[in-house]
Amino acid sequence: MVKKKTLESLDLFAPLEGQELTEDNQDFTQVSKLVSLTNPQKLEGKSKVKSKIKTQDLQASQALSEGVKDNLNEDLNNLSFEDQGPSFKEQGKKPSRKVTFKPTSFDYIYPVDKSLYLVCGADEAGRGPLMGNVVAACVLLDPKNPILGLNDSKKLTEKKREALEIEIKEKALAFGIGKCSPEEIDNLNILHAALEAMRRAYFAMGVECNLLLVDGNKVPPNLPLACEAVVKGDAKVEEIAAASILAKVERDRELYELDKLYPQYGFAKHKGYPTKAHLEALEHLPILPCYRKSYRPVRELLKRREADHAL
Repeated sequence: MVKKKTLESLDLFAPLEGQELTEDNQDFTQVSKLVSLTNPQKLEGKSKVKSKIKTQDLQASQALSEGVKDNLNEDLNNLSFEDQGPSFKEQGKKPSRKVTFKPTSFDYIYPVDKSLYLVCGADEAGRGPLMGNVVAACVLLDPKNPILGLNDSKKLTEKKREALEIEIKEKALAFGIGKCSPEEIDNLNILHAALEAMRRAYFAMGVECNLLLVDGNKVPPNLPLACEAVVKGDAKVEEIAAASILAKVERDRELYELDKLYPQYGFAKHKGYPTKAHLEALEHLPILPCYRKSYRPVRELLKRREADHAL
């Protein structure tokens, strides 16, 4: 989903109208190297490498990067006090309450300058559960509008995830959600279904980026941009962390809706994972269409019931 008002005001998009890189262009070497190193689909010739980018001199790029850092530092300083004014510190008063939502330190070194290239991140939620969709998200953050508190969704409370989901959707330049159904998971296997969900999330975002960073050790196939897998990326890359939050909240929302329809299954509590309570409940309940029949606990339960029915 693209927030058009934000995109129209972003100067990075102004020169993206069909600019082509050639071997005579000074940016050709950098982009072609990035594509050859990170894109799983090798290009046949360097002369075919195209990218919609904005070229700026190094001094302007550094100035923009420093500006983003200054804005972030200013935001962090403003978080020191709940109601901070110009004379608050001068009076020597102690803050009435400290903000508990602390920023996360991301240590990933980007292969490109994010002030010149559009870098998005993707992650998924729901590989382990026995039921439900596998849900993926792709996020393009705004470097001029940082989001404090981003982190791996598994390290955040549900309340913080839901608060951050709202902020991400408000501040991100673009985001997209992709899903694969239980039937698709059974046909493709969960790995390929998760990668397909991330591929769909990228296209749902509606923006052509230069680089996609993906959590894990594999990247989605058949994408028209450079991709790089980052192991434990949801704790290292802010774009992936944002995507992990959107994917997790979206999947949990689906499970709460299913829980309203089938409260006896306990979807709101176990989120579809094979907990002891979940497995015990399945022994006495029908296998719903939302279950993944290729997963061993479900598959074995279905086999037992077929055998009992045949007797």
